[in-house]
Amino acid sequence: MKRHTGSTGAKQAMALIVCAILMAGISGLPAGSGNLGRDEGINPAGPQVDVVIGSTVFSETILTGDFTSTLRNRLAIQIDNDPNFSADPPPTFTDPFDPNAVAFEVKTQSGQEIQDMQICETAPKIEQIAVNFLAGVDFARFRKATTVTGVNSDPNTHPGLPNYTLTIRTLPPLFLDPVYTLSYTTSAPPNNTATGLNNSIRADLLAAGFTVTEDSTNFTIRKIGEPIISVKTSTTDSGITQLCVSLSPFDPNIPTLSQVGMFVLVLILTGSAIMMLRRKGSTPQGARK
Repeated sequence: MKRHTGSTGAKQAMALIVCAILMAGISGLPAGSGNLGRDEGINPAGPQVDVVIGSTVFSETILTGDFTSTLRNRLAIQIDNDPNFSADPPPTFTDPFDPNAVAFEVKTQSGQEIQDMQICETAPKIEQIAVNFLAGVDFARFRKATTVTGVNSDPNTHPGLPNYTLTIRTLPPLFLDPVYTLSYTTSAPPNNTATGLNNSIRADLLAAGFTVTEDSTNFTIRKIGEPIISVKTSTTDSGITQLCVSLSPFDPNIPTLSQVGMFVLVLILTGSAIMMLRRKGSTPQGARK
């Protein structure tokens, strides 16, 4: 009885090639962007801002006389000097959700998409940070409050009661671009303590349909059926001096394949397919029985 092993092998090889192509196609995500709020003086000198892309950390320390834009420019130049990324200094990018903010965009040096991005800052005068991925990712993460004073950090520049605001944008199937804005006055109970503020944030996210996980430092959120395209935190409370936000296609609390791992897997699948096709072409006709 003849067995059509050659035909089956060819089909298996083609399946591997298709799988490799699909995995290569979906492994990337849109260019990431971020903003550092309004262009204003951000003294005192000393604190720093970190941008983390994958496992690479870019840090800039605030210098005497710095403005948000000058700090952003140094960050963009540092990212652009990395052989893996491009930030197009001096930045001319406009944040699609906050046109007046000091913003920047990051791609790979070849113009392809990056996988994830995180921005963290410890500067009291930087009162807003945001990360955007316009096609959406599954997970957003942001820093919990650790200290709340109930005192406005800069009433002259930002008058009014001290506050903390979390803004999340998602991309549902109908492309309605819903915005979830959670805003809290930190001078009155229960949000005048870090524990009370974190409890309010958690409860409101759950009520809005988000899945919330947490550790001692961060909240991680997702919304099934609505990829997250932007996460922004802002505050005028003098006690909240550390803001940190990130977007990622993977749960940052669960280890997964890196971009390098994904690339290696694609090469293995493609190589296996080529070997199967070569074997098929070199098999004698008499041996196919």
